[in-house]
Amino acid sequence: MGVSLTGSGPSMAAMRSTAATVAASACLVFYCFGPMLSPVMQAAAASACNRLGDGSFRHYRLEWQVGLRPHWRCWDTRDAARPGVDLGWWVTPTR
Repeated sequence: MGVSLTGSGPSMAAMRSTAATVAASACLVFYCFGPMLSPVMQAAAASACNRLGDGSFRHYRLEWQVGLRPHWRCWDTRDAARPGVDLGWWVTPTR
């Protein structure tokens, strides 16, 4: 039996655990920031907000809100008392 100076190396269980942690972290980051970073989904949300603003971006503001339930929110800037419209996490792109 040989003796190693560097140790025995990572075990398969440790490698599986690390891979699962990395995959779960990537999924969480995508859930929180994926639609905001995707140009297609951001354009779809902007288009939906534009339809709500009667075709004028001067009257509506679009934001990505991160929390327990990340989502797009579109506000009417003409009426501050009116609550924003929740567009949801997924806005289906239109052609």
